[in-house]
Amino acid sequence: MKIFVANTDIRWYRFLSDRDQTSEVNFWRPRGGTASFRAISPGELLFFRLGKPVNKIAGFGLYWHHSVIPLHMAWDTFGEANGAATRQELVALIAKHRGEPVGAAGSLTWQIGCTILVDVHYYPEHAWLEFRFPPGLVQGKSLDVDSADGAYIWDHMNRVLETEGIIAEAHQILHGGFQPIRETEASYSEGRRKEREGQGAFRIMVLDAYGRRCCVTGERTLPVLQAAHIQPYVSPVSNHVQNGIPLREDIHTLFDEGYVAVDEKYTFVVSKRLREEFENGREYYKLQGREILLPEQSRLAPSKDAIRWHLANIFVG
Repeated sequence: MKIFVANTDIRWYRFLSDRDQTSEVNFWRPRGGTASFRAISPGELLFFRLGKPVNKIAGFGLYWHHSVIPLHMAWDTFGEANGAATRQELVALIAKHRGEPVGAAGSLTWQIGCTILVDVHYYPEHAWLEFRFPPGLVQGKSLDVDSADGAYIWDHMNRVLETEGIIAEAHQILHGGFQPIRETEASYSEGRRKEREGQGAFRIMVLDAYGRRCCVTGERTLPVLQAAHIQPYVSPVSNHVQNGIPLREDIHTLFDEGYVAVDEKYTFVVSKRLREEFENGREYYKLQGREILLPEQSRLAPSKDAIRWHLANIFVG
């Protein structure tokens, strides 16, 4: 197994660690570059290395997904999990690394690289690990955990955490198929509000799988595209790409309310109740029976079990 040690902006790190942002973060690059990130595989670890004068590893996160998206979409999707309190602060931080003025025209549409990390851990400062890079190495380096440097980092992580279960959990979610989840597996914050972890990563993964198009209408306008859970969110396992479809905002609302659905043949279905209750819906009935767009990779297609669950428990017929 490999790990990746990445040079990390200390302001980004301090902002997130002070807020204990652990469920997901956007480890961004100021320029988009390639849409792929092959140094490690989903479910492997990316370690945060604070540069000069610190030169120490200060934590890590599980690598989930990489994408290149406009800056405005990164802010709308991840908010403070980008490592900044406001969109303006994020623009300023990225502008500094790009070497461009903060007020540069089109800054909100800058394409930035987004490496999405989940289950993030920040070491207490006394546990930061000395680790120097050779001169000239800017972004980071991948290491095999069986190598001398890899084992040094891996063993230190285990001494800090005293656990090794995080890898197996990530691989179960990332590489296994999706099955509907029992509601008893949900966790709640105070006031019985269901905690919803990993929503940003889920949105990006689902949109990327479908070429950033609504699977029903083909709409490509990003601000109105959302990732719909087929079985509503129960736990982080709900964020499996097979439990999601990309929908235009209005269709997503109707899908969640049960007025529209997708059947086991991957065709769009509209309930007769839409007309009965609202005396309208002509635009949606025009879509009745349309085959939805599917991912190029068949392994990412919607789970038939999740679709059956939605038809049986949400769709009003």
